[in-house]
Amino acid sequence: MESPATPQFIEEIYFKRFKREEPATVRSLKEIIAGSKVNKEKKKKEKEQKRKERSIYATRLEAVIKAMETIFESVPYGIDHTMKVLDNARQIITEEKTERLKYGVIIELAAVLHDIGAIEAQRKHGSMEGHFQELEGVPIAAEIMQEQNYEQSIIDRVCYIVGNHHTPENINGIDFQILWEADLIENMQIMDCIQNEAALKQFVAGNFKTQAGKNLALNRYR
Repeated sequence: MESPATPQFIEEIYFKRFKREEPATVRSLKEIIAGSKVNKEKKKKEKEQKRKERSIYATRLEAVIKAMETIFESVPYGIDHTMKVLDNARQIITEEKTERLKYGVIIELAAVLHDIGAIEAQRKHGSMEGHFQELEGVPIAAEIMQEQNYEQSIIDRVCYIVGNHHTPENINGIDFQILWEADLIENMQIMDCIQNEAALKQFVAGNFKTQAGKNLALNRYR
């Protein structure tokens, strides 16, 4: 073998590493530097685009929250419950590393709007029972999101979740599952399952699928 640093030695090491005698594409140092600058600029633009998307999303969500607060103005508990569910959902999204721009928009909207039909259900049917909330919540949720120019695919998905959020057998995706768990964590405070640790663990095991949701529920009521 040739001694280190000779051209022959370098060629031999290169062949062992890449299984060929020379690069498929030979670029000059100038071309390499230029390519690096292009890649950096591309990444910078992508980062700026994501920042703009997050800013637009935050502004829209804030408007949806304001609309929810207006509807629940006479029932402060509704606002308090909704914001706690939203906070739970955000914790689960973060810990599960759910892709925020893909699923987070839907999950957070569903959290804010899941009980939006409660007041109308009481007015029309004299009851806030789950079925009536699902029935009356869909058109209200759709109108609020349309006013903020959400994409129709997002509106449709959120409305499905709102229209089924008391019907766990209709859960059909991670977005719905996270909303279900975030809401259930708050509703558990009036359930008998929190009276002892064994019952709590059994309930959580039977109703939660995400590890983050399980941890949040157990830590809250243990």
